[in-house]
Amino acid sequence: MSLLRKQLLKDSAWVFMGRATGSLFGIIIYALLTRILPPELVGGYFLAFSIASTLALVVTLGLPKTVIRLVAESLATNKSDLARHTIIIAFFLFLLAAITVTIIFNVALGSFLSEQVFKSKILAEIIPLISIWIVLIALRTMLAETFRGLSNLKLASIFGGPISNLVTASTLFLIWLNLGSSSISHAIEITLLGLFVSASIACFLLIKHIKTFKSGATTKVKTLMLIALPLLLTALFQHLISQSNIWVLGYFKSDSDVALYGPVLQIVLLVSLPFIIVNNTVLPLIAKYNVTSRHAELEKILRTVATLTSIPAIIVVVIVSIFGESLLAFMYGDYYKQSATALLWLACGQLVNVSCGSCSVTLMLCGHQNKVMLVTGMTGIIAIILAILLVDTYGVTGVAASAAIATSLQNIIMLFQVKRNIGIWTHTSFSASIFKQLKTGFPFKHGN
Repeated sequence: MSLLRKQLLKDSAWVFMGRATGSLFGIIIYALLTRILPPELVGGYFLAFSIASTLALVVTLGLPKTVIRLVAESLATNKSDLARHTIIIAFFLFLLAAITVTIIFNVALGSFLSEQVFKSKILAEIIPLISIWIVLIALRTMLAETFRGLSNLKLASIFGGPISNLVTASTLFLIWLNLGSSSISHAIEITLLGLFVSASIACFLLIKHIKTFKSGATTKVKTLMLIALPLLLTALFQHLISQSNIWVLGYFKSDSDVALYGPVLQIVLLVSLPFIIVNNTVLPLIAKYNVTSRHAELEKILRTVATLTSIPAIIVVVIVSIFGESLLAFMYGDYYKQSATALLWLACGQLVNVSCGSCSVTLMLCGHQNKVMLVTGMTGIIAIILAILLVDTYGVTGVAASAAIATSLQNIIMLFQVKRNIGIWTHTSFSASIFKQLKTGFPFKHGN
């Protein structure tokens, strides 16, 4: 077994553990929330999280994927000093963005969203907590993706969600066990505690790691931002597709309707979970193989990954189509089983996403981030328009269908963009050659 294959199998195991445990604890968190909070407060929590996660993307400035690309390229060419300075500059920019967004949200934006857009007294009471939530989510992303750029998939996986979700889930479980109910403020405070514990440990380990790098080379802020800004817009548009439904529900419907949609988003992650796990493992390879012009090998890896991960995705979609109502009732209670059709729509959309493979990140990490930005912008607008048109008549099911259609369209367009601009395919293939690769365990034995 080659050194590369051994390393990737090891990394895959860590990514699997991180994503699987993080997602499991995430589902447990939402299951506990539905038991200690009434539906309208559950909806308020989901809406607050949606706002926080969206503004957290703004705080990151598109730097996480930029750091992955530049740090991986620097280390591949033995320029650890350049990698070190890239990380330092990225976190300095992150700090400036965090301060700016926090001030704007507390002074004006938070009140505008809670009072004018969503007309929610629940949100108006937790504006300071949401502002802290924004920064901690962004910091968790920055830390995890920096470790990923350093090819330390172990730490990237551990601090990308499992630690914070474990602390949050454990504390919520104790509250449910001993008190039986809580308030939305306490639920968010517990969530913030989990994020803070995880980020504190990760910061210490990252500082310790980069201290071993030599200093010397420098990275210009302009260089980072020219790459990062298109990635930021792309990430926002992609996030828009998934989160716009919650905003549309929050604007046109009640918090109880938002509550129906939130848990569905957690379950549907199971469709793409294997793909996300393996995809995060090969992210550094995409930048490395592209910079060394090893496109044929890259295509073989990406198509085999897509095929490997589409199999469990198909199984999950079949389970959801048959047992959707029972699954929702068991996990969240009878009130939530009316979201079964919405769950099926979203699951099918994620199946298309998995089947198209790593097309979007391949474009981004190979220097075509502007094209990804345009495609995601177009499909994001389509998602919002469809959601607005469908929400009055079909409610939660309508907005789920809009997300599934937009997600499918986005991935199909980017699949062909990868072929056009890079010359490779990334989608699932059930050809004999692909299954031959799968029989060997993984298609990584051909080089280093």
